[in-house]
Amino acid sequence: MKGTLTSDWSRHELTVTGNGTWREKIAGDGDNDPSGQVNAELRLDLADDMAARLTAGYAYSRESNTDPNAIRDATVQSGVTQYTTGAVLSRDIGKLRGSVGIELQRWTYGDAQLSDGSTLSNSDRNRNAVTVSSRLGYEISPALAPFIEVSAGKTRYDQTSDSAGYQRSGDLYGAKAGVTSDFGEKLRGEFALGYKHASFDDARLEDMGAMTVDSTVNWSPRRGTNVALGLGTSIEPSTTAGISGDVAYALT
Repeated sequence: MKGTLTSDWSRHELTVTGNGTWREKIAGDGDNDPSGQVNAELRLDLADDMAARLTAGYAYSRESNTDPNAIRDATVQSGVTQYTTGAVLSRDIGKLRGSVGIELQRWTYGDAQLSDGSTLSNSDRNRNAVTVSSRLGYEISPALAPFIEVSAGKTRYDQTSDSAGYQRSGDLYGAKAGVTSDFGEKLRGEFALGYKHASFDDARLEDMGAMTVDSTVNWSPRRGTNVALGLGTSIEPSTTAGISGDVAYALT
């Protein structure tokens, strides 16, 4: 199930998108696999070529058996809930485009059900993150604008140490350069290359660095037909003793 709600106001804009999937096995162990998310974005058109964008989101999914952090002998993996909220303030000055934003995220993990019928708590993975970012762009033409963006964030776990005794709270820094395009309804989006670096409070965990590829492209080959392409890079924390994490590249 999927739906979108978009306002039709003379100023400002509100967009709410949501999708949900329920997959039920009709043979075998009879396990189910629910997932879904809801995202809302409110754009406020302010004076002096300024705009504010407020966002909020909720997502739920069950951890995959093939995930590196999955419990090996679990019959039902942990349910993962993610909450997000953020605000971005942007302003155009001539051909310059500047913005500054903040994003807050929280992840909570449910218990995993083991093959012997018992449950295993994953509460030591519950965490919060805050990220501050700033972007500066220059409009070459009404359709193209290159930009640079820097970000810094902190991750804090509810518990100081995980079940293996590792302190996984830490810092995350990033920088990227790219270009935004706006060719009207036919083609719009952005593409960027960059680098992310993560460090941890526990000296036994090595710092992580990764090249990043991020993009959101929306193409409409004909009226009523829309194609959306997304690329994303993230540094995912590990649950394995002595392992810092892994780099995940996503294509949608």
